[in-house]
Amino acid sequence: MGKFRFTSNKDNKLRLLKCARPVENVRSMGKTHIEIFSNKEIDLEGCKGIDEFKNDYVKIKTAEGYITVFGEALDIPVFDGSFITVTGKIDSVDFYR
Repeated sequence: MGKFRFTSNKDNKLRLLKCARPVENVRSMGKTHIEIFSNKEIDLEGCKGIDEFKNDYVKIKTAEGYITVFGEALDIPVFDGSFITVTGKIDSVDFYR
């Protein structure tokens, strides 16, 4: 309990990919960019809106689908256009279409 975990339906094989473009160029392409800071904060660029916001989860719409952040005492201190910050005690992050 208290550990940060990422949940996914895909296999857990480690894959090394060669990046053709720097991260700054990916952001300008209109794609979703996520930065996770421990289990305390998630910054997401490419937000299209917030579908649901409760104390224990936040459902965020993106161009690629939906991202749901699960945890405790979740808050949205920054929501500026397509950029959103979710803080609190984050337990898991789900991605789906």
